[in-house]
Amino acid sequence: MDANKCPSEAKCSMFSVAFLESGDGLSACESCDLLPTKNEILAAEDNDLVAEIEDIVFWELGGQKTDWSHYPFEYYRLFCIWRRTERQIDNMRRSRPM
Repeated sequence: MDANKCPSEAKCSMFSVAFLESGDGLSACESCDLLPTKNEILAAEDNDLVAEIEDIVFWELGGQKTDWSHYPFEYYRLFCIWRRTERQIDNMRRSRPM
């Protein structure tokens, strides 16, 4: 791990301590010297999460049922948001005059 980059909230001891003390771990981020590098970590984590949800949607479209007991609740919520957004886009396309 690079000592000059944010380790991410899940691996940061300062974040954990601040979260336990105040319920707000982000307050630790505000005073951290590594804050400018945090966006790089978040972007990579976001991309990984989007790819995971995209795969689940792809499997569902192919008829593969998802056992949600193997995923965190947040994955199911994001899956639902993804599917709702797909339906909204589809409805907008169908309602557009040709």
